[in-house]
Amino acid sequence: MIPTVRRNGKLWLIEPPKSRDRHSFIWDPVLREEAPPLRQVATAVSKHTFGYIGLFKPSIQECEDAMPEEWRRDDIYYEVVGPQGADDLNKAPNCRHHWATLIIYVLEQSTTNDPRPGSGGG
Repeated sequence: MIPTVRRNGKLWLIEPPKSRDRHSFIWDPVLREEAPPLRQVATAVSKHTFGYIGLFKPSIQECEDAMPEEWRRDDIYYEVVGPQGADDLNKAPNCRHHWATLIIYVLEQSTTNDPRPGSGGG
């Protein structure tokens, strides 16, 4: 799976951060090159831990853990958009998660929206 970030309306491939599970890949990423033409095929909900509700720090590992099994392939690109919400600390003070949306892409020339084996997409 290939993480991307959006800058100036374009998706970019990035250099991997020092840690897949502790560093946010959307904070000050090193842009490698513009992503190839991509087509959105799915979305998923991802959750990301926080120490302070005002800091959204998604890691690559959190995004990939949230990726639906059928899309866990080397040729899948994704971006994270959010947060869309957070745990209510008044109701559950020990729950500290932001909720975000993973946007899942394939190469634009790919012929499938179906990730199942034998469908041309798996």
